[in-house]
Amino acid sequence: MLSAVAIVLCLKIYLILFVMDFALGLYSFFSSFVLFNVLFFAYTKYKDPYVKVMEDKDNEKEKGEKTTGRSSSSAPLISIVVPVKNEEDNIRNCVESCLNQTYENKEVIIVNDGSTDKTAAILDEIRKEVGVGGSGVVVGTAPALASNRTSSTPFSTSSFTSASSNITNNNIINKPKFHILHLSRSVGKKQAVEAASQIAKGEIYAFMDSDCDMAIDAVEKAAQVFISDKQLGALTSHGRVRGAHTGNVLQKMQDVYIDGSCRAIKAMETTFSSVTCCSGSLSFYRRAAIQHFIHDWAHDRFLGMDFKFCTDRRMTAYVLGTKPTLVRDKDEDQKGVEGEKVRANNNTTTAFASPILQTGNDDLNTLKSTSDPDIDDTKAPQHYWNVKYSQNIRVNVGVPTTLMALLKQQIRWKKSFIRSLSSTGGMYWRRPFYPALLYYIQTAMKFLRPYILFHALFVLPFEGDIRSTILWLLGVLFTGMIYSVDFRLRNPGDRLWIYRPVFTFITTFLYTWLLPYAAATIRNKGWR
Repeated sequence: MLSAVAIVLCLKIYLILFVMDFALGLYSFFSSFVLFNVLFFAYTKYKDPYVKVMEDKDNEKEKGEKTTGRSSSSAPLISIVVPVKNEEDNIRNCVESCLNQTYENKEVIIVNDGSTDKTAAILDEIRKEVGVGGSGVVVGTAPALASNRTSSTPFSTSSFTSASSNITNNNIINKPKFHILHLSRSVGKKQAVEAASQIAKGEIYAFMDSDCDMAIDAVEKAAQVFISDKQLGALTSHGRVRGAHTGNVLQKMQDVYIDGSCRAIKAMETTFSSVTCCSGSLSFYRRAAIQHFIHDWAHDRFLGMDFKFCTDRRMTAYVLGTKPTLVRDKDEDQKGVEGEKVRANNNTTTAFASPILQTGNDDLNTLKSTSDPDIDDTKAPQHYWNVKYSQNIRVNVGVPTTLMALLKQQIRWKKSFIRSLSSTGGMYWRRPFYPALLYYIQTAMKFLRPYILFHALFVLPFEGDIRSTILWLLGVLFTGMIYSVDFRLRNPGDRLWIYRPVFTFITTFLYTWLLPYAAATIRNKGWR
């Protein structure tokens, strides 16, 4: 596969010099150049972080050495956060995948972002099924909690009576591990996550979209990687489309595309610990790496307006551009606590100002405490945070099932890409040179692609140069076929590989025009 791309790369040099239109040939050359480098690093240099952890442990056992990392009794608390709005068809599947994780030291926080369908009712049903004993949670309903809200705090408290037990804030014994926040109005995904961050106390966050569900051991594997790598700031997972084999053609094409994007592009970037986008489907963040940024991220402004898109890229860019926090002395910590109190009592300034219908018997001050040791014991930073991808951490992704829904999703993502240019693009040069070079080449090519497409399909044929257009189209087909072979080799017997070349043409001839359209309509805040 690499040999084929290398041969084509050399052939394109000849075509540029003697056969093809220069602009079209040069663009085609760089397409193959990026493809070769992505595949080269993904298949010769990439080492799955989780596999590496397991191999290191096996080697230590063979040598009779003490295994590094924490004991199971001191495993890090992981806060699984899922913002949801109008996801009645999948929210049960999503939440159950969180609750059923093999990893024990976890808390699950679901934020109902003002849903108008049956999502809230389904969440309440799950809460009743889980119960309040042990790791259960207490969740109030909107009418009961509304009367308990006060103007001095965005949260309110209430008691809950169970058929099997009476539990209030005063007599609860076990700290709840399952929280549901009902927001009285929709504030968007980012501010919903911010609401969860105010009560989450894990030292690692797991952010997952509500149309997804994770493998039962996903959190367990992620925890092992974070324990092993203290410099790890973020870790993203490998996505596959849920129900792709029984779904429609669009779902099948998206499945092959998502699989290849993860295994090739994110794997290449992982060899330099510099993944440019941790997917919203399922990604993990060290609390110390993002906690102080969450408010700014949730209230991001761009072009003089609140910008609700760019959730994943913006958060990833922040981690990529920062280093582990310096040790703070006690005076600084006290100032931080006092600052939190001021923000909590002033919801007109920097506090999370969205009205929340709250989680029942949870003590807010206790919930706001963190178990994260990295905030206190981090030494002076030497390097930037590592940002990696693991193929072994799996998540099933819900995708658009109609062309119109897919296009709307892509427009949102294109707007996010434009916003990320000043964040990722403004700092990625600080990361290792080679992935930065590839990133800036690909970014430039995305903006040039509309011109190249118009030049190839209209200008050159009008001038009589059909040959250059045909050769370029063959190059597009070749790229799609290479990714098809990649998928086929990694998934023996899976016939979905045949959809990859088709989707390559869709991304080339349709997605290309969405970038200028997204730029022209970037002030439109419509989500769907």
